[in-house]
Amino acid sequence: MSATESSSSSPENPPQSAYAPVDPNRALGLIPIAAIAIFLGVIGIAAVIGGLVDLLFGDQIDYVSGMGMQQPYAEMQESLQAIQDAYRIPKAILLPLNLIVSTLLIVGSILVLRRVNSALLRTACWMGVVLELFYLILIVMLQLQTIPVMEKAMSGLSGGTGSAIASIFSFVGLAFTGVWFLAKEAFYIWAAFYLAKPHVKANFPNRS
Repeated sequence: MSATESSSSSPENPPQSAYAPVDPNRALGLIPIAAIAIFLGVIGIAAVIGGLVDLLFGDQIDYVSGMGMQQPYAEMQESLQAIQDAYRIPKAILLPLNLIVSTLLIVGSILVLRRVNSALLRTACWMGVVLELFYLILIVMLQLQTIPVMEKAMSGLSGGTGSAIASIFSFVGLAFTGVWFLAKEAFYIWAAFYLAKPHVKANFPNRS
């Protein structure tokens, strides 16, 4: 054995294994990423449940809520429901996709916390990026059609300022939707790239 080989395998210089224990402090982002992903997954599942209720019982709920309304508001309610009905198919398609992504976020986060696998959560994040784009398009299209309806219904309120109030609330809603969309997209993209870093993947036995 050469001097070099002897020194490299001596007790003072043990051989470095490719699968040597990894310092967990080098991947401090795993816990917050998993926590946020679980939070988004739970919210997603709740949204799926709400969406199913709307698809199955939306007409009945709107009928009951519209009982006793004054004529302008009753007409507004009917118009808004007609807009929602026009997008039943896109919403019905997105619901199961949302359920899949939300479930993968939760399961993938558990696997990350247990240091089993990170590939599933990375996949869920990239799927979330695409899903959120489709949801943003759907929400914007719905809002752009509902704003004129609400402005017309509220035009006679508060001395003619009702239309302006409706516009303000509608655009505030759109702004919140945009901020929430950007926040989720930023998280998904950051999390996916972070989980793909070599020093992070080294925390998992199969380097996934």
